[in-house]
Amino acid sequence: MIATHMGRSPLLLCLPHSGEQMHAAVGGRFSATGRLQTDLSWRLEQVLDIATQLDATIVRQPTSRLVIDVDVDPGKPEAVNAIRVGEALCPAMTLDQRRIYKEGEEPGPVEMEERRLLYHAPFHQALAEQVARLRDLHNTVVVFDCQSTRSRLRGIRDEPLPTVCLGTRQDTSCDVSLRRRFERSLKETSELSLDANRFVTGGYIASRYGQPERGINAMTMQISQAAYLRHESPPFEPDRGLVSRLRQVLLEVMSACSDWARTRDMMQAASQSESALGTGFGQALDELAGLSGLTSLSSIPAGASTRIRLRTQSNTGQAPSDGEDHAKVESQAVLHKAGV
Repeated sequence: MIATHMGRSPLLLCLPHSGEQMHAAVGGRFSATGRLQTDLSWRLEQVLDIATQLDATIVRQPTSRLVIDVDVDPGKPEAVNAIRVGEALCPAMTLDQRRIYKEGEEPGPVEMEERRLLYHAPFHQALAEQVARLRDLHNTVVVFDCQSTRSRLRGIRDEPLPTVCLGTRQDTSCDVSLRRRFERSLKETSELSLDANRFVTGGYIASRYGQPERGINAMTMQISQAAYLRHESPPFEPDRGLVSRLRQVLLEVMSACSDWARTRDMMQAASQSESALGTGFGQALDELAGLSGLTSLSSIPAGASTRIRLRTQSNTGQAPSDGEDHAKVESQAVLHKAGV
């Protein structure tokens, strides 16, 4: 069952790879390497235990990504045919290219489709529902696809990864100003290293849900496990001090992103109010023009300076006679455009 916590802020924290669960019938087919599940986002849910402070929504997949990877597009043939973690829908090889299954025990197409229906589809249904709910509450929503990985992969990536890697599909899944706000906030609150759109470009979740033109901003945030684990190997024990410090940094950064979203909402609301006020003011001017014997005042050309003065006049203090105006309307328009 998909784990969901519903908040009311514009933030949604999605954890697609922190789950460890699998059916015994599947686990029994795993090799010794596969049973270690080294390619999960180990203990990341502990780092992101900040939903209450942020009033954020959380959607977490409890099933292991080695059973099925919900951050992989099931509609792409290459995902079905791939075997490596991060590329395959149902991976058969770890990131460092070791076998996950015993010889001949890998899932076939029929089993993959069963897993998609059992695990992949319900996760995305839950995620889509929460995105839609938040979009009803806010004009601007921020979806974080939260992942973690080993900082080094021997023989593949000998140099350590930056502490935080962002992927925004080259700024197509997320407004560029939000990415910059994230980067600036991280630099202001910590000395953690950061990279954007180089090591991580953004996965299926960022691609599917990121629609910044509709107010839905999605980015993949991958954290190096060296930043919060004692060792990047079983039993993947968290370091309390590191977890506490990283949690505080992420709280500050995500709060800044929430502020960014709220500010965008306020700016949009102000713009809409200004537009509505402008329309109403134009209608009032046209009514005033009718009283003044003019055709229209709201159509005065741009660049014109217009002064309108209403003066209620009663010399006697008594009700006006039939031939006396109760209100005198004086309108003056000084046009500064040549030829007008």
